[in-house]
Amino acid sequence: RLIFLDTYPVLIRENQNGLLGTVYSELSDQDIARLDYFEGEIYQRISVDVHTENGITSCQTYIPKPQYTCLAMQELWRGDIFRAVQMPIFLGRYCRNNLPV
Repeated sequence: RLIFLDTYPVLIRENQNGLLGTVYSELSDQDIARLDYFEGEIYQRISVDVHTENGITSCQTYIPKPQYTCLAMQELWRGDIFRAVQMPIFLGRYCRNNLPV
C-alpha cells in the first residue's frame, strides 16, 4: 500500500497473499542501525520467512506499529510510478543529510 500523503510504500502484516520484493543480505550492524534510524518511531523491525528461488529464508522487514497502521492508504504502491516520477522527491526529502554517519 501507499503511505498517506507520501511517495513510499508501507507493508501491512495482514497481507496473506505475499508480495514481490528484494532480499538484501550481508548487511552490517551499522547498515541495520542506519535503517532503524531512517524508519524512525513509526515502524518496527520484524522477522519474516520469505520464499526465494533457493527456498525459504528468514529476513527482517519494517511494518508500522499498530497505532500507525491507519497511515496506510487503500491505494496500492506502484514501483514503476515511483521509479519514473516519485524517486527524486523521495531522495530529496529523505536521503539527503538525514542519516547518521
